[in-house]
Formats: sequence, C-alpha cells, structure tokens
Amino acid sequence: MKRPTEEAWQAVEKLLRAYQNLGTRLADSGARLVGRAPHVASEAWLHVTFPCLSTTEADLALPKIYRNRCEFEGFLREHSNGLSLFCDTLALHGYRARQGRGDAALWQPFDRAVINTKERPAKAVETQLFFASYSWDSSLVYEDVQTAKVSRCTRDSADALQTWDSFSTFLRDESNRIAALFDRSGRKRDASAATVPQ
Repeated sequence: MKRPTEEAWQAVEKLLRAYQNLGTRLADSGARLVGRAPHVASEAWLHVTFPCLSTTEADLALPKIYRNRCEFEGFLREHSNGLSLFCDTLALHGYRARQGRGDAALWQPFDRAVINTKERPAKAVETQLFFASYSWDSSLVYEDVQTAKVSRCTRDSADALQTWDSFSTFLRDESNRIAALFDRSGRKRDASAATVPQ
C-alpha cells in the first residue's frame, strides 16, 4: 500500500511529465528544472524540484518541536527539498544551504526558516509549521503538528482561510487544481483569474 505522501508526489510527477516537452535541465545544485517559460522571462522555468534532504539537513531545517511529527518533514526527506509549481504559483519552502550567486546558489528553494521567523504571521502558535506560499497574494500555508491539518492564511494572521485534512491531501488537491488553470505552454488560461483557492 502506498503512503499518502507517495500518492501526492505521484500527482506532482504527473504534472511535471506533462511539461517535459518544453525542456528540462539539471542545475549545478541538483535542482530539476522542467518546462522553459520564455513568456515569463528568458531563463524562467515552470517547475523546479530539489534534491531530498539528508537526516542531518532535515534536522537543521526543522526545529526540534516539528521533527518526526509532521508529514512535510517526510516530503523533504523522501521527495524534494521544496518545490515550485508554475513559476511559484505555489512554492513549498525548504532548507537553503547556500548563499551568494551562481547556479548552485540560484536554484534553491525559498527558505522555510524565513516564514517561520521574520515573516511569521500574528496569532501563529508554536505547533504551526509554515512551509508554503502562493505568489498571487503572498498567502502562506502551515501544517499544525497537533492535528496534522494544513491551512492557508494571510501574511498578517494565522487565521485559516481554507483547511485540508493533511499535507498529502493539500499537495495532491492543489497540484491538480493549479494545473487546470494553465495550458500546455504554461500560460494561464485566464490571465485575470486568481490562482489561490477560492
């Protein structure tokens, strides 16, 4: 029987395969770039996955309170250290190991530590691990390690706008929902349509 994160990851992989015809590249950092997006920028890619974290890196990436308690941690170790879908329409943040310039430093995930410290919303409680963001409105996504539920909120408040039963449900449902908003060239079907859940 497949684990929930494996089923969710298969939905992501299906999405990535649909855009491989637009090009792929392996960056120096090990990031996998899928689907050139010249309509966005000359060096833009639609989707980016990152090498999985080692146990040591995962321990560095997650404060002790979250270790072995959240599904997102398993995703970082087993599938990808963060993720960008459709040019950060949805971005899962990860562990950023390098700073500076160059290909290896460039192709890294957004830093998960930033949205859990400097950009942590008001009313956020200790059990809420922030791990993702949407480019449309800069809203954030967190997993509550007490309930395993995942919620989206504004940058100003941790009050839930939408809630999913688990990280896997969130990733599967949002990958599928967002994919339907874009055509096979990676352009939005409706340029004015919101890309966040409604």
